[in-house]
Amino acid sequence: MVDGGAAPVENYQPPVIVWLVEYTDDRQPGWRFQAGAFTTEVEARKLVRRLNKTGSYGDLSINMVPVHQTIQDWERDRRAVVRPTASLLKDPRADSGR
Repeated sequence: MVDGGAAPVENYQPPVIVWLVEYTDDRQPGWRFQAGAFTTEVEARKLVRRLNKTGSYGDLSINMVPVHQTIQDWERDRRAVVRPTASLLKDPRADSGR
């Protein structure tokens, strides 16, 4: 979230990253619901695997959410130019078949 070339900001606190496990429900088309939230992607993936086994949850996904302490911290991160690289966007499961 932080651009290495940006000037330091007094009292800036980087965001905490939260990994939300989300799902859809056919009874509420277009809506997404949270099954759980974790501080690591590893734990979020564990919940996805567990819920997939039940077959009761539709379209499970993981959403990474940066949680800022202040609006100033959020604004500071918005000013920093951060572009995801292809490696960040790639689904890690895509390599499993190679």
